[in-house]
Amino acid sequence: LLNTCSLTGTAGYTYDATDKTAKWTLTTAVTDGTNGGINCVATNRDIIRGDQNGYLYSKFKADQTTNNRVYVGFSTSSTLLPNNADTILDNLSGVGLCIRTSDTVYQMCRNDGDASTDYSTLTTTEDTGVHYAEVYTVDSGTTWCVKLDGGTANCQTTENPTSTTRMFWEANGETDGGATVLVWSTYLDYVQS
Repeated sequence: LLNTCSLTGTAGYTYDATDKTAKWTLTTAVTDGTNGGINCVATNRDIIRGDQNGYLYSKFKADQTTNNRVYVGFSTSSTLLPNNADTILDNLSGVGLCIRTSDTVYQMCRNDGDASTDYSTLTTTEDTGVHYAEVYTVDSGTTWCVKLDGGTANCQTTENPTSTTRMFWEANGETDGGATVLVWSTYLDYVQS
């Protein structure tokens, strides 16, 4: 299923001696809104649904905490997110972990397709360390949860995608402000539907 997923940014494959694992480093351009990450948004790759108890595990690292955005999760968008905007899931259905340029704490973001994204805090301050996020439902899409670094899950029952909505998955970071590149490191991504 992953053979049509893509790496975005300038890709390099390295060994991380600190974390003792291999990783993809994906470097963005200085241009605002240029993503670095891994995504599966090709035609007919919108295979994740709530009624099938969709699950994503992503181990990642962003090398900066200012002038950047992050989205790790599911959505109905075939355009890469965060899509150069802090309105990450506006007018889309989706659920995931996100960082807007105004955030200092990781957020759960979700939307059922209406005009505005709903956010709730994950309480972990954004930093340049390695993190792992889980985005999932275990009750056929009624409740969606986001968990960061094995902490307490943030679970919500409102403003979620309908249980039969087909969604793509991705784990991306992007730069904003045109000053620097963002180096996004992907250590592991696991998806099940």
